[in-house]
Amino acid sequence: MDETTKLNILKAHYFGEKSATDYLVVYKNICEILNEHLKEKPDKDYLKYYDETGIAVSYSYAEFIKKVFQLANYLLKNNIIKGDRVATFSHNHSDTVILYFACWTIGAVVVPVNVSEEDQRVKYIFDNSDTKIIFTRDNYFDKLNNLVSPEKILVVNFNEFSFESL
Repeated sequence: MDETTKLNILKAHYFGEKSATDYLVVYKNICEILNEHLKEKPDKDYLKYYDETGIAVSYSYAEFIKKVFQLANYLLKNNIIKGDRVATFSHNHSDTVILYFACWTIGAVVVPVNVSEEDQRVKYIFDNSDTKIIFTRDNYFDKLNNLVSPEKILVVNFNEFSFESL
């Protein structure tokens, strides 16, 4: 692609007084952004949520990033590489957010599957998405084990998963 075409593409993404290069992303990937935040503000709250009992929980940047890197290393140890599919079959949870960032850190693709889908659709998604590992929770573990073959896809129950052991 020639330089004129590249500049025209950039121009299509800005409005007003700023130049196209003012909008260029300075980071190559999510991992660089996480490392930058870790250096600049490790103790600042990053992720806040309420747990299942209604208690407010928060992670600092350092705590959040540590969990992301622990889970990313777990994925790598289980032979998940750039471009591989990693599914989540669960309700929204802080672990789900950590999983997304861990996948993005190593270049894996997240396959979110709605837990309220009919069994046949869930089975179809896993049979056709090339998913290598699925993260779920107690609520959905039995349903999932009836739909996928553990010999083909590793199923990880977040309720039994320990970040500290990684």
